[in-house]
Amino acid sequence: MPEKFSVPLQGWLFTAIGEIIRSDVHLVGGNLPSPHCAIATVMWLMAYRYRRLAFWLLAPVILCLYVSTFYGRYHYVTDSVLGIAAGLLVIGLAPRLLRSWNRLARRSAKETP
Repeated sequence: MPEKFSVPLQGWLFTAIGEIIRSDVHLVGGNLPSPHCAIATVMWLMAYRYRRLAFWLLAPVILCLYVSTFYGRYHYVTDSVLGIAAGLLVIGLAPRLLRSWNRLARRSAKETP
């Protein structure tokens, strides 16, 4: 949809910086899923698990980050949604991967003379 985004965003300092990043640094199509949303999701859920106050303090920041990734034209909505899903997947898989890794390490230690 390039015709929808042919006009630069209007704003002050951060808008200007965002436009410079988008035009000179950003790789078009290279951000599926959104790494910003994935990392923010992991961080936010870890805050929920270990520091509940931090979770609530981060809520407006993380929610704004989710929206700003597509509102600021850095990602499509699907990129952001899939980034959140990737973060959730990592949170779900990490404990299982760690248990498997530890099992393999113990087995390897037993086999080593």
